[in-house]
Amino acid sequence: MNILLINPPNVPFSEKELLIEPIDLISLATYLQNLNHNTKFLDMDCKRLNCEELIKYIESKFMPDIVIISYDYHIPLHTQQTLKNISEICNKLKKYNIKTIMIGKTVTYNPEIIEKINFDIGIIGEAENTMKNILDTDIKNIDKLSKINGIVFKKESEIVITSTNKEKYNLDKLPIPNRDMAEIEDYIDIRSILTSRGCINKCDFCPTYNYWGNWRGKNAENVVKEIEYLIQNYNSKKIIFLDDNATVNKKRMQEISNKIIEKNIDIRLGCLSSINTYDKETFKLMYKAGFRWIHFGIESGSQKVLQNNNKKFDIEYAKKVIKEIKNMGYRVRTSFIFDLPTTTKSDMEKTIDFILETRT
Repeated sequence: MNILLINPPNVPFSEKELLIEPIDLISLATYLQNLNHNTKFLDMDCKRLNCEELIKYIESKFMPDIVIISYDYHIPLHTQQTLKNISEICNKLKKYNIKTIMIGKTVTYNPEIIEKINFDIGIIGEAENTMKNILDTDIKNIDKLSKINGIVFKKESEIVITSTNKEKYNLDKLPIPNRDMAEIEDYIDIRSILTSRGCINKCDFCPTYNYWGNWRGKNAENVVKEIEYLIQNYNSKKIIFLDDNATVNKKRMQEISNKIIEKNIDIRLGCLSSINTYDKETFKLMYKAGFRWIHFGIESGSQKVLQNNNKKFDIEYAKKVIKEIKNMGYRVRTSFIFDLPTTTKSDMEKTIDFILETRT
């Protein structure tokens, strides 16, 4: 089957100096390629393509049977206005009898958006197993489609939402993403990898825990194998782990770090983490292996706001951790949400004080 995976155009287009390859969608494309489908990837945002230019692409270069469109799947790269572009794409492709499948958190938590976006099928939750089930089925047969768990589609004017697909894919079975499907030179010189899914935290404002389920990660050997692959095939000097929370399992991170050290791999690494998964000895070992950049989602400098939004760490402990990590030599980045529920002007001032004190 001919399958085209699309990273839709952002509104406005993403700035060139911030473009990082959408590794989540490239990974899914590689998975489908390994299932022997004729698979292509098109980054409309990177190439700054509009809907009419997409039509020219499919008419002249590749006519797909199915188009898969990603919106906030693993890496949230798009503004909400992008949904208008996705709707236009879906409507245009119907004229060519091309089926459209939408994946990501928005369609998962709001499957009724099919009424507005007009895609043919939406995948609720993780994509791999559900996608395989869809491709193994005659999707034009509504009765067969209704037997697939974890999707939304329309039966005439009725919205049909099937039972949840609770099956989770074994991440160690995923192939190394085929980045040759994209034009890698179009992106910044930091390669990205995904080594885990999920998070142990259950912050009220974040969909990660419910979307991916319990945290699970690839084994250390497979992670290091992909790092070596990026160095050998793309001459990579810098790699970022785009996992929502890469440091959940300290034993795994220690194994990854030790393997990098043992193999004498010369690389600079970064990752996203959380304060309550910090372990001093692990972070020292990570630094020795080449980690230099850590991102923490602090969200607020107010203990009250953190508690009210189920963000479970002590703000003074966070300051201590950041100072300790900076002293190790790390560059520390933090992010904040100024309008979390129960936030007052005083709470915002505490957040500003936190930023000025920690100097991340």
